[in-house]
This record gives sequence, C-alpha cells and structure tokens, in this order.
Amino acid sequence: MKLKFEQLFTVVIITIIVSVFLVVNARAADTVTIRNNPGGDPYKFASQILKLAEAGTKVVIDGKCASACTLYLSRTSGLDVCVTPRARIGFHSSYGVNAAGTRLDKRQEAREAAATVDMVIYREMPAAIKKKIGTPDTWPSVYKGDSTSKMRWIEGKDLLAFKQCK
Repeated sequence: MKLKFEQLFTVVIITIIVSVFLVVNARAADTVTIRNNPGGDPYKFASQILKLAEAGTKVVIDGKCASACTLYLSRTSGLDVCVTPRARIGFHSSYGVNAAGTRLDKRQEAREAAATVDMVIYREMPAAIKKKIGTPDTWPSVYKGDSTSKMRWIEGKDLLAFKQCK
C-alpha cells in the first residue's frame, strides 16, 4: 500500500510532535552541590541520599563535607558523586544516635550505636580512602574525650580515589 503525501506528512508531523514532547518531559537530573556541610543525623542523611538516588540527582562535593555528610561518598549509595579540588572530607567517630534521631548519652547503648554507624561509613569507602582515614576506632571520638569539632580530614591528592568532577 502506497501512502499518499498527506498521510505521510501527517505521520511525520505526529512523530515530530511526540519526539518534542518526550524531549521536553525528559528533564535532566538535578545537581546538588555541597560546599559547607557539617553533617548531622546519619539516619536523616541516609533517607535524603535514598531520595536523591531515586531521582537520579548528581552530587558535587565542592567544599567541606563532614561527619554524616560523608555518607554521600558511600560506594553503594546509588548516587553519581564527584569531588572538586576544593573538597575537604571530615571523619570522626559518631555520637550515639538511635534510628529515631534521639541523641543517646555516653552509656554502652550509645557507644554501640555509634560503632555501628562508623562501620557502615567505613565499609563503604574506597580502599585508598580507608588507608588515609584509618579504622573507626582511631577516629576522633567524644567517647575518648575529643572535642565534637575534632575531625580527621582528607583533601587534595588524597581524594583521587573518588570520581573527580569535570
């Protein structure tokens, strides 16, 4: 069957309209840039990371990313994460926070909760980073009398183990 010009023209126009509709509605993934993130509740960060990963969000670390913020760098987060030359990543031993986000005191329960979070963070880091930051039991810790602001920082060439932003 031979199509008439009008039929062929209609098919072409419909194809173009559908293509334009698909391009317009296929929005590019958003980008989140981290420049001065001191961290916070690791459970809230984990929840936020899951939402960002589901949305296909790209994360650029372009400055300070400390404490729970380091969860963005997890190998299994599902995020497209890169670091810039200005990135500074800070690690410390977690404070005891339960799944409800309630900060626990310095009892054994708090220490166990902190140790669990620390091991999750540590386990998810690339091997080259693990060498730089040491094991969680060597990180600054309030349980050892360290200040809550004391961190083990990695930056510069030490961050080459992570994807570099282009």
